[in-house]
Amino acid sequence: MNNLNGTANHANFKQLTSTDRITIEVLLKQGISITEIAKQLGKHRSSIYREIKRGSITTLDSQLQQITKYEAKTAQSQSDKRNLNSKKKPKSEQLGRRG
Repeated sequence: MNNLNGTANHANFKQLTSTDRITIEVLLKQGISITEIAKQLGKHRSSIYREIKRGSITTLDSQLQQITKYEAKTAQSQSDKRNLNSKKKPKSEQLGRRG
């Protein structure tokens, strides 16, 4: 899975699953480092950083202070939307308007 310099092999790349996202949320709440989370999930730490950035929300606490936290449910919803929007049209639709 990892090559000699410690980075993920792109040929084996798989998207994060909802279970991965829940694991990230739980481990972050436990104070586990991003590097350690990446090791546990078998992913590169930059992938985990990106995931946390994409799946974090900012709210206000009772003293109106901003709090940013990662939420697996939010991250999964955003991932689903990105995947839906990135789907290519079926070839029949691409070719259907010729002539």
